[in-house]
Amino acid sequence: MKKAYTLLTSIAISFSLNAQVVVNRNQDIDKMVKAVNPDSLKSYIGKMVSFGTRNTLSDIKSKTKGIGAARNWVVSKFNQFAGQTDGRLTAYLDTITFKPDGKRVDRPTLLGNAVAILKGTDASDKRVYVVSGHLDSRAGRAMHPVPMMMAVAWQA
Repeated sequence: MKKAYTLLTSIAISFSLNAQVVVNRNQDIDKMVKAVNPDSLKSYIGKMVSFGTRNTLSDIKSKTKGIGAARNWVVSKFNQFAGQTDGRLTAYLDTITFKPDGKRVDRPTLLGNAVAILKGTDASDKRVYVVSGHLDSRAGRAMHPVPMMMAVAWQA
């Protein structure tokens, strides 16, 4: 019995030794990841929440509320970062007017995504990093530009 136990233990250990994977991390990427400040990320999330709804149909003209304020803030943040790149980073709002589809959008709506493009330090290298994302949020009902709890109060 003792021999069987020893044999099974040896086999289990040999399988676990073979199952280990060595991860070779790119030192540059590892350095960038370590440079991320969790407090900054938390403040960015807080700022996005401060805009209230970011529904596609929400306010695009306000400086403080809705999807328009949120996407303009993101572009301004990208432009703030651009100041540290010797002109290699450019940021803009990529827009298109979406026609009503009767499902989610009931009127012509100006859609926009914040975009940042970062060129490398080697002028002969034409590759770039593109950063963009969807900033909108979904309300309780698709055709309402405000969250459900606010929509109920709004309808009253």
